[in-house]
Amino acid sequence: MDKQGNTKNLIPSLMAVDFTEEKLSILLTSMELKVIYQGEWQLPKLESENEWSWEIGGRIATSFIQDKKPYYALAIAVGCPGIIDNSNGVILDSRGNNTFKDFHITDAIRRHIDTPIAVLDRVQAMFHRVTGLNKNQDNNDALFIYFEDGFCISTIKVGGLYFPGDYFQFGKNSSKHAITLDQEQLSKKIFEIANSLDLKKIYMHSKETSNLIDEIITTLSGWDRKIDVTRPVVNEDTTLKGLIDIASSIAYENQTVIFR
Repeated sequence: MDKQGNTKNLIPSLMAVDFTEEKLSILLTSMELKVIYQGEWQLPKLESENEWSWEIGGRIATSFIQDKKPYYALAIAVGCPGIIDNSNGVILDSRGNNTFKDFHITDAIRRHIDTPIAVLDRVQAMFHRVTGLNKNQDNNDALFIYFEDGFCISTIKVGGLYFPGDYFQFGKNSSKHAITLDQEQLSKKIFEIANSLDLKKIYMHSKETSNLIDEIITTLSGWDRKIDVTRPVVNEDTTLKGLIDIASSIAYENQTVIFR
C-alpha cells in the first residue's frame, strides 16, 4: 500500500476513520474541510490486529482515489470504540468486549500510511465536535455523557483539553465487563464526576430513544440547581466531523500524534 513517500503529484487532504465492532466509516475532505468522499462499510469479524490492519488499511488506501484524482492525507484521525493509551495509541479497553483490546491502532495504520495520526475514543471525538461548534460559548470546562447499547460513557473537557472518563452499564442488559447501575446510582456517579471537578456544564446524548436523560436531569437538578444540562444535536456524522477537526489541527506536524 502507498506509504505516501512521494506526494509531489498528489492532492493534500484530511481523513477521519471511525469504527466499531460492526461498522467502518471514512471521511475524506480538502484542507478547507470540503467533503471529497464519504464511505461506510459493514465489517467482518476481525479477531486479530493483522486482520484489522489489512481490512481498515485497505479501505483507507482505496479512499485516496476519487474522480480519477489522487489524494494523500496530511493527517488522519481515528475514532476507536474504547479507551486509548495516550502514549502509544493502543486500545486499553474496548467496552464490554475484548474484540479490539490491546490493538496497536497507530502502528497498524502506519504499516500502510506514513502520515501524522491521532488516535482517540470515538466518544471523545463526538464531544470535541459538540463543544467546537460554538467556541464563544463552549470554552468552559464541561462533562459529556453518552448513552449507547446499555453503556454510560463519560469524557471531560478541562482547561481546553479533552480526557476520557469512566464508563458504566445500566439497565437489565448487564455483563461482567462493567459496573452495572440503576438510574439513581447512575445519576449519583455523574454528579460525583461533575462535582469532583467543579463542572457545572453537562452535555448528555442518548443513541437510544428513552426517558433516561430526563430522569437524570430531574435527579441532578434536585441535588444542585446550578448544574446546566444540555442535550446537543448529534447525528451520524458528528463523530466523523469531530475527527476531521482534530486531523486539521495536527495536519502540518511531522510526527505521529496521540490526541490529548
